[in-house]
Amino acid sequence: MFDLLAIAPLAFESSLARWALVAARIVPSVLLVPVFGAPSLPWVLRLGLGGALAAWFTGAMASQPAFLSKGVGGVGWLVSWAYEATLGLTLAFVVWCAFAAARLAGQLQDLARRGDEEGSLDPVSAEPSSPLGSLYVLLAVLIFAELGGPGALITAWGRSFELVPLGGGVMPSGVKLLGAMAGIVAGLFEVALGLAAPVWVAVWLSDVVFAVAGRLGGGMGQAVVAGATTAAPLVVLGTLLLGLGLARAALEGWVLQVPGLVLYLARVWADG
Repeated sequence: MFDLLAIAPLAFESSLARWALVAARIVPSVLLVPVFGAPSLPWVLRLGLGGALAAWFTGAMASQPAFLSKGVGGVGWLVSWAYEATLGLTLAFVVWCAFAAARLAGQLQDLARRGDEEGSLDPVSAEPSSPLGSLYVLLAVLIFAELGGPGALITAWGRSFELVPLGGGVMPSGVKLLGAMAGIVAGLFEVALGLAAPVWVAVWLSDVVFAVAGRLGGGMGQAVVAGATTAAPLVVLGTLLLGLGLARAALEGWVLQVPGLVLYLARVWADG
């Protein structure tokens, strides 16, 4: 019978196993963030793009040792993969919050303009859509790309691998553990800010573009855009702070403590 847990330790040092761990940290952002085409671009294409980026990072980190000894066994490898996926989802959520705030700002303006909750239907999903919300997101993505946002994402991903080595890294014991965890949380919070800051700037600049358009259009267009430029920054800031707060809680709780405990128990089980 094909036993995945039995062959996982043997494959861990291979390029494919390292690629799977890298992909677990990178692919969530590619699947969720509108910069990479979500949700319009088919998920299969986004998954392929994430896999290609993971392959590039795997080659770039070929000299970096992955954390997990062969004695841990297949259970430890799967725990490391879940660890990477959790960290990847946390970072992806921070970036997604900023774009979600941009969409929400546009939806608020559509609601104020129509005076009710009815709107047009999306031709693909057949669900209520927001023209201004979609326009906000598209404009934010465009400005994000012009500001060098994709490069900032790659830099932040690379920084995350420096802070938390592939597979979770070795956690010290005792008092040193608290200092190490505080340093890692602070560093990953810096990474989260690095991921979200270009998006926030892009959303803010999109507000400026709408304000200029409203000035040129005058009348109702000016009133709608004036309301957008007043509400959107507050929505963006509130959603961004919520995302960073949840990211901090996730990093301190699940990402740093729980996987380390499971890995320790896996080692004890393997040694016994």
